[in-house]
Amino acid sequence: MPRSTSWKTWLFLCGSLALAGLALGLSRHLAPEPREVTTQSDRAYALYIAGVDAHERYCIQDAMEYWRMAAEADSGFAAAWTRLADSAYMLRHPREAKAFLARAEAHREGLSRRETLELDRVAARIAGNLGRAAALDSLVAIEFPHDSEVRLRAIERILDHDPATAAELCRSLLADFPTQGRAYNLLGYALLDLEAWEESLEAFQKYVFLNPDQPNPQDSLGEMYLRLGRYDEATAAFHRALALDRRFNWTRMHQIMLELERGAVEAAATLAESPEVRLSDPLLKGFWDNLRFEILMRQ
Repeated sequence: MPRSTSWKTWLFLCGSLALAGLALGLSRHLAPEPREVTTQSDRAYALYIAGVDAHERYCIQDAMEYWRMAAEADSGFAAAWTRLADSAYMLRHPREAKAFLARAEAHREGLSRRETLELDRVAARIAGNLGRAAALDSLVAIEFPHDSEVRLRAIERILDHDPATAAELCRSLLADFPTQGRAYNLLGYALLDLEAWEESLEAFQKYVFLNPDQPNPQDSLGEMYLRLGRYDEATAAFHRALALDRRFNWTRMHQIMLELERGAVEAAATLAESPEVRLSDPLLKGFWDNLRFEILMRQ
């Protein structure tokens, strides 16, 4: 899964000491520089960083719950409210997105330059001004060239229509952040689109190596095998992904696609009707609708 996220029922850390330890470890490679975001609460900051990590793993609902708890720990934590607003917008919950945005705007004063730019970008997205949002993203990239998150967003924007440039940008990012798993994931998909099969496999394998406890790397590897018609290897990768998280809905969708590719329409229909498949996931709704339509047409 390169471009979106999976929704899992969350299991959360408890205790501020455990969260503080988590924040210390994660902030070295995922977050902005320590205390780049404005909060005086150690607990709120630790929860915020835990949310950044969940987002990095394509687990947006988990991330949102961490950010909600961060905002509860510090109601004036504008960065947490901004993240919530952006995520709610992505999940197509405009009313909730606007409510979160209002909470962030109420605490705009005293924010860092980076936080202010991010708040402005999210506000532009929610207002439907995508051109301004993209321009603000570019400004962040200029002013904060070592911010891996904004560079990843730029790659995601061009991946579908310019995989060659996306691959080049991924390699540039990995030169600066050699353990950035998301970059290997995007690089794998860019190379797959360019039909550079062996290089694509290598990128996905590095993604798996860096994140052995996460389902998405196995899912991405399985999708690569699926696109190459290597169905047994795809099946094995999808099984490994679900062994790590049985609620990882992208993998269940890819399993249905695999059965359809094999011509096993009834098997695909059975999977689609499984109670574990959450067809209401907002980001996956279009994919599910297309799959269900294809199953109906082929039955």
